[in-house]
Amino acid sequence: MKVIRALYRNAARRAGELGEPAEEIFRSFVVSTLAHLVGDDCYNGEAMDAVFGLESGTLSPDVLCVLNSKLRVSIPTFDDAYRTVPVEEISLMAPSPHGVGTACAT
Repeated sequence: MKVIRALYRNAARRAGELGEPAEEIFRSFVVSTLAHLVGDDCYNGEAMDAVFGLESGTLSPDVLCVLNSKLRVSIPTFDDAYRTVPVEEISLMAPSPHGVGTACAT
């Protein structure tokens, strides 16, 4: 929840500059990001700049084009990877209950 609040505060800081309410900036960021995660294009670089606290124009249309073409998330590919990755590799990625190392570290 702290991360979401911090991202929203970033949107609020840039609301005046963008001429939109923080709620609309944040909503656009969420919708654009979720759309990308299900295979569509990220479309609002200004909202993403604002929420991530980046300098205005960092995620230009050209950058979004690269993001959309090179970093495409495919749910079927993700699902396939999840089903086929060896358990040993998954356990190496799992967080430790102590917050240090991996869950299966000895």
